[in-house]
Amino acid sequence: MEPAVLNYIDGDSTVFEREPLEHLARDGQLAAYKHRGFWQPMDTLRDKMHLEDCGKKAKPRGNYGNRRGRFFHPLFGDLRG
Repeated sequence: MEPAVLNYIDGDSTVFEREPLEHLARDGQLAAYKHRGFWQPMDTLRDKMHLEDCGKKAKPRGNYGNRRGRFFHPLFGDLRG
């Protein structure tokens, strides 16, 4: 997020998803990306435990290899242990 976004926030009572985002959209300052891959929230301890379990079961997909042939996933880390 750019520091200039703070100019759209009036104070602690500002609901970011309302006025600031609406004004950013009006001013042409928002962009979107449609993600078609894996996504899982991590808001609770249960979510964290679920993601860790997914990471243990994950098989490398896509091009996550580094120069040493190890696979690193941005979410799950090193997939080859």
